[in-house]
Amino acid sequence: MLLSCLSSYLILRWPALPDSEQKWEMRTANHSAYISSLQSQFLQLKDLSSLTSNSSTAFQAKEVVLKALPSLHELIMSVNEEPKKTKDIMYNSTKEYIQLSLQLFSVYISQPDVLEKIVEFFLVLIRSLRVQMGVTVTQQTIQTFIDLFTKERIMEILNQENQTAYRIIESFLKMLELIVQEQAAAFKALLPNIISICMEHVYPLVAPKPSPEIKMTLYEVLFEILDKNWKFFYKSPVIYSFGDVKPSEPLSHQPEFIAILHAFGQSFLQSDISVFRHNLEALEKLHKKWKLYQKTIFVETMMSQFLNVLLQVLVVRSHDLLQEDIVNAVYNMASVDFALFYNKFIPAFLQEVNTIDYHQKETLKRNLNPEHKDLPSFTANIHRMVNDLRYYTIVNASLPPGTIDLSQKEPEPISEY
Repeated sequence: MLLSCLSSYLILRWPALPDSEQKWEMRTANHSAYISSLQSQFLQLKDLSSLTSNSSTAFQAKEVVLKALPSLHELIMSVNEEPKKTKDIMYNSTKEYIQLSLQLFSVYISQPDVLEKIVEFFLVLIRSLRVQMGVTVTQQTIQTFIDLFTKERIMEILNQENQTAYRIIESFLKMLELIVQEQAAAFKALLPNIISICMEHVYPLVAPKPSPEIKMTLYEVLFEILDKNWKFFYKSPVIYSFGDVKPSEPLSHQPEFIAILHAFGQSFLQSDISVFRHNLEALEKLHKKWKLYQKTIFVETMMSQFLNVLLQVLVVRSHDLLQEDIVNAVYNMASVDFALFYNKFIPAFLQEVNTIDYHQKETLKRNLNPEHKDLPSFTANIHRMVNDLRYYTIVNASLPPGTIDLSQKEPEPISEY
């Protein structure tokens, strides 16, 4: 705290004084000298050859690194909300240590306690000073992280299954999230690699786990990839009107687009309600902004799967707290083509239900009114179908075996003699 206070005194604007009396040049020099005095031991580690060739030297230097990085982290975080001039001075005083920290990444990548401090330091650095770093330096920094965080390395870290390992990957993902939000061409060039890391390296390792660690951060990155980089997938800036599906609209990077949305869909099969809520809201935001549900690729290859999962969740009541949100999402998908929803999807959905008989399925279909296309009527329609389906299932389960035929076929007519 004392170190930050002294730093702030040197770089924060003095109140009630004009620029001509701020003495920025003198204060910049003093601040640089102040940081140098604090980090003199850290700067002595610039000879990386001794660290990489001598494990004993690297171990001894570890204590210096573990002391220096949290100190630099705190100093940089303290200027996160400050004006540009203050940030400029901070970056000028710390850029030499930033470069050294990046070089130390490869030295300590197998040591989780040091690696955690390095990744957290660069996260706060990119969050607070990426304007001062500039596009080129930031891009080079992220590329270094991407090159070193190989699939095998991420697997090795996550297999430790402890909070340090989770924090390392979570901080790395948050760093990627900041980058995918940027609009500079140099950052856009990183997008294919970022998608690959998320979908091929991280997602397969965290998706099957019941615990929520990392998942929320990963899905936030995936959402930002779609939301802030829509033109990476859809080159055309045209957004079509309500209910208008354009089959000719070209889709670039189709496998990646489908894989990301498939990841969102898979999350609805899991029990974590916070992830479910987050991802349902993400899909709704993408539809509101980019008309996701109207895209041909979604209508033809994904919509029935999403609708099927959401209706099943309503039937089994696994996420009752989100019932209204789920029905709203079902409505927004169905409203793209109500005829398709009522005439094709609902019959197919009921056909796969193996807890009710043919006559009960036909009753459920007849009770749905396809003319109910406003949200309140549609909501009542869906709730009635779901409640009746649940009721039939409970009744059937209480009957002696063989009482009813739960096959999927229409009963044959009784022959007359």
